[in-house]
Amino acid sequence: MIQSKGTVIVEPTEDQKAFEEAREYYNERISSTGSAILLAVFRGKMSEGISFNDNFCRAVILVGLPFPNSFDMAVKAKQKYNDEQRKFRKRLELLDGSSWYEQQAYRAVAQALGRCIRYVENV
Repeated sequence: MIQSKGTVIVEPTEDQKAFEEAREYYNERISSTGSAILLAVFRGKMSEGISFNDNFCRAVILVGLPFPNSFDMAVKAKQKYNDEQRKFRKRLELLDGSSWYEQQAYRAVAQALGRCIRYVENV
């Protein structure tokens, strides 16, 4: 990767300052050299609230699906709620807990990738 693009930046997991420095360094490398690789995590800071439009993103490689934390109490509660509503109240418009859980991963993918495909080529 380094031979191909010259710079590889990994999304930091420390504090906000490290995140801002990495983001600024990525933007600077793209602006000055036109190439860099950014390795980031779905549901991480780089995939939330930042647009990589125009020359700031040319390819995205997805490795795995970003499922929510299955041990999170809110996730468990939502799955249980949906299952109970479907079973006891016949609310079939709700997804069952497992389907809802899967949908959250696909939604995260769609939202994160949407930050990268905001490019309109001038013809």
